Amino acid sequence: MAWVTTAALALLAQTAAPTAREQKALVEAYFAADAKTEAGQNERRRIQRELAAVELQPSAAQKELAAILKRWEKGREFEKKSGQRFW
Repeated sequence: MAWVTTAALALLAQTAAPTAREQKALVEAYFAADAKTEAGQNERRRIQRELAAVELQPSAAQKELAAILKRWEKGREFEKKSGQRFW
């Protein structure tokens, strides 16, 4: 059992962190995933695991946090063509 854990940790260590472009796409996909469905929750967990490999520098962390907060405040976009409104 211990060798399985060691092999899994070695495999995780070999995966490279996503590039800046990939990170941006992952953040967009994270907020686009539906948190109410199981599939959406699984997608969000997968994205969180990928983003966990990124080591942030203090100045970069502030920029990333500002971008994430901006998207968070914007919230979801609702379809306007259907005539339905969210109150």
